[in-house]
Amino acid sequence: MKKLKQANFHQPRDFGSSIDDNYKNEHDHHEHVHDDCDECNEGGVSCSCCSSSGGHDHKTENKYITYGVLGVSVISLILGYMNINIFGINVSLAATVLCGVPIAIDAVKSLINGFKITTNLLITIAIIAAVAIGELFAAAEVAFIMTLGEMLEEYTLKKANKGLSTLISYAPKIAHLLNGKDVNAKDLKVGDVVLIKNGESVPVDGIIIEGESNIDQSMVTGESEPVHKSADDMVYEGTVNGEGALTVKATHSGKDSTLSRMIALVKRAQNEKANTVKITDKIAGYIVPISVLTSIGVYIFTGEVVRAVTILVVFCPCSLVLSMPTAIMACIGRATKMGVLIKSGQAIENLWSADTVITDKTGTLTHGKMNVSAVIGDMQQVVSAAAMAESMSSHPIAKAVITYAKEQNIKPQKGESFKNISGKGIVCGDVAVGNDKLLKELNISCENSLMEKIANAEKDGSKALYVSKGGKLIGAVTVKDTIRNSAKTAVAKMKDMGITVVMATGDKKHIADTVGSSVGVNEVRADLLPEDKVSLVDELHNMGRKVIMVGDGVNDAPALAKANVGIAMGAIGSDVAIETADVALMNDEIANVPKTVALAKKTKITVSVNIFASIALSLFAVIFAGTGDIGPVAGALIHNLGAIVVVLNSIWLFYKKV
Repeated sequence: MKKLKQANFHQPRDFGSSIDDNYKNEHDHHEHVHDDCDECNEGGVSCSCCSSSGGHDHKTENKYITYGVLGVSVISLILGYMNINIFGINVSLAATVLCGVPIAIDAVKSLINGFKITTNLLITIAIIAAVAIGELFAAAEVAFIMTLGEMLEEYTLKKANKGLSTLISYAPKIAHLLNGKDVNAKDLKVGDVVLIKNGESVPVDGIIIEGESNIDQSMVTGESEPVHKSADDMVYEGTVNGEGALTVKATHSGKDSTLSRMIALVKRAQNEKANTVKITDKIAGYIVPISVLTSIGVYIFTGEVVRAVTILVVFCPCSLVLSMPTAIMACIGRATKMGVLIKSGQAIENLWSADTVITDKTGTLTHGKMNVSAVIGDMQQVVSAAAMAESMSSHPIAKAVITYAKEQNIKPQKGESFKNISGKGIVCGDVAVGNDKLLKELNISCENSLMEKIANAEKDGSKALYVSKGGKLIGAVTVKDTIRNSAKTAVAKMKDMGITVVMATGDKKHIADTVGSSVGVNEVRADLLPEDKVSLVDELHNMGRKVIMVGDGVNDAPALAKANVGIAMGAIGSDVAIETADVALMNDEIANVPKTVALAKKTKITVSVNIFASIALSLFAVIFAGTGDIGPVAGALIHNLGAIVVVLNSIWLFYKKV
């Protein structure tokens, strides 16, 4: 019965805690002695063997022993019901011992370790009381039903952990080094070069140095279509190679890979309790002593021990304790399947109560893939200077300028002493490239005729990147972005949910207004620096608003951290985005924002139903137990039925449309 003792859900606990502790202790799934451990591979709720040195076989020790105990218990119950005795003792006592002793041991352990009065203690008292009054068959049935209920809860909770289980299963075990040697994927190091054949899983985060193929990233990003990759593109552990062979150089390995970080975050999220969870746990802590006092009161008032025993059985707050954590786990699992990482239960609670979304423009409502639309000034001089300054930046505008320089066969000047001025631009030697704020800060000399040309070039919604040299404006490069096809629909869905959508951008007002009106946001805030976005969050908080901030996780990091919920777009491969935000969208699809909010709102409904149903069922059972209309056996059935219904209702989140 070891498995049942380890996965005891009849007491307040943090689901998945043992897994998370093992991960923190660098004893992850790739390092198990028991690589085929079903519980671990499925993200099981508890696996004490992971902290042992020798390991063991779950299939042998747990599966067969557990089923064997249940089988023997069923036989003893049947014979006991037929009133068959051995040495004058009803045979059903065997089921009481086999199923009841593990429950009693857990109850005693909880008392010894921190003097915790758990619901298992109530069950133990109920079983002992039933035996004491000669109700051996009733005691056996209670013990058996409770044990069977625990097994069913464990099974359903594993289903709720399905998202994590799927993630873990994507981690490949074998990698082909370029020299032809096959190694364990977990042994790969940064700099190793691997060959990935067609149809194989990518064993490590890395950059393609040779070959091209379509990569299925759906398991990480939730994207429905494969993404074409070629030389210099990044690939990620757990994604699947298409038709072509790829040579990849490892850039991240082990716990630093995107997949490993996702697994770690999901585990951590399952352990972090939301406020509602803490409240239900606290209520459950009061219910245990209340149930004991109620049981004593019923016995004193009626003089019937059976009624008192039944009260102990039905008053257990198992379904209440399970009502919130199971829904949170199911929500996290469903979100993970969508390519959305939710980092805590509290984030889900904040999502369902949010009434305002602040969204960045570039890379969020737009594709963030800038293209140079015009060059004002001497082509060679302006583009060369701009490309030099932007060569050290990863911003979408910088990439557009560098790509354009290559297309025009313009070699950038050699740069030195790069200085990034947040929200304004870059200074490199005597060259400055940025927005009009940078011109003013550096007192750049500007000819009116040149400024007029730049202003005319911006009328089509393009953004100007001013280029100066030696303190004088020499021209500009204008770039233009395209609005995402899904942006307008995503904004409309959020507004339909009663959420106010505010677009906050560092772009000029005329550019921001064009995009804002196209997608239908409620309000546009333009010409904002990163600190201005933080001030906007504070402003909305002071108005009593619950704010979601959607951004790229780099420039928007302060605002993401300040908001009630920070959602980072396109977080795959981004350390900053994953660590800063409360929610990370592994792809860069804005449509996942309203889907995530909708999922959180459905989770709220599920939690409410769970709590109401568990309390209602407990009150119903207590009343009928007190009047003597149900006995210990019926009480045990009702008790476990409530817990299982709560878990199954939570699992239904996997199948609800969002």
